[in-house]
Parts: sequence; C-alpha cells; structure tokens
Amino acid sequence: TLLSMQPLLRPCACVAFDGKGARIVVGEVPADAGHRPRFHVLSADSLRVQRSVPLPALKKSSSAADATSAQSAAAPAVAARRGVSVLRFSPNERLLAAGSTDGALYVYDVTQQFALLGPLLDSSGVPAHAARLVGIDWSDDSTKIRSGCAAGELCCWDAPTRRRVTDASQSANIVWASCTVAASW
Repeated sequence: TLLSMQPLLRPCACVAFDGKGARIVVGEVPADAGHRPRFHVLSADSLRVQRSVPLPALKKSSSAADATSAQSAAAPAVAARRGVSVLRFSPNERLLAAGSTDGALYVYDVTQQFALLGPLLDSSGVPAHAARLVGIDWSDDSTKIRSGCAAGELCCWDAPTRRRVTDASQSANIVWASCTVAASW
C-alpha cells in the first residue's frame, strides 16, 4: 500500500535513511549532461524536500596539485554528470557519503546542513574509483569508509582525512556497520 509520494523533477537512482528514520536522501540521475546531479534531503514524515545538494564538479587528474585546485570554486572542472549512484549515512548520523557514477566519492557534514567536506582522494589526488560506485559502508565508529565500484575495486578510507587507507593492517580489524560492497574483507 502506497502511503505517500513526493514527485521530484528528475529520476532517482538511490535512497538512504538516517538511523532515526527522520530523514531520507535520494540521489538523482540527470536527464541531460548539462545538469549537475544532486541529492535531495526529505523529511520522512511529510516527504517534503528540505534541501537539494548538487554534487560538486571535480576535475579528474593524476596530481595532488591538480586535485587541490579542482576543489576550489574558481577551478575549471568536469561535473560528475551521470548521477548519484549510492548514498549512506554514518552510524553516528553526522556524515553522509555520496558516490557517483563517474567513480567520485564525497563526504558531507549532516550537522552543518549537508556542507561538503570534500572528495575522497588517493595519495596522488585521484578520485576514489575509475568506475561507478555501487556500495558504501561505514565503520561502527564512523571513522572509516569502505567503497566498492562496478569494476570490482574495493577501497578503505579514513573519513576525517578523506584519504585512502593503503596499509592492510590498518583495515584488518575494522568492524563495519553494514556490508553493501560486492566483495569485502
């Protein structure tokens, strides 16, 4: 039985609920390449849109310097054009991870009205994955993120620094709050 419905302007590809069931976020797939994809924050009670947050433009590059300049508003950049592919609230409900179909992964501060904290980058400043994100998991303590992409790559990230964890011993004993990636450890 359908209890309620909220029409949105564009098709949506993913949804996440916060732990209290008070908020729903839905990620859209834009109909045209000129539209920057966004996610919408809805009140779970009324389904009213409280906020719409566009994914930032991010220039894919192979150097940390280029990645840093891509984060600035003045830098020319390529938008994550195809859409939001996966969303996940942290267990403490203070952060939201958003993955896109171009492989970029972003962290937002829920407590600051979904302010962008930044993209997750590897040590050379390259975005998270080369393929569409299909799964995101948070550690129980909300300090680590595990991401998986359509190409089968699995990565572990330090949420506070937004840097990739490359030492396997640092990720071996992490307790994960969920398991949505296709392969995991």
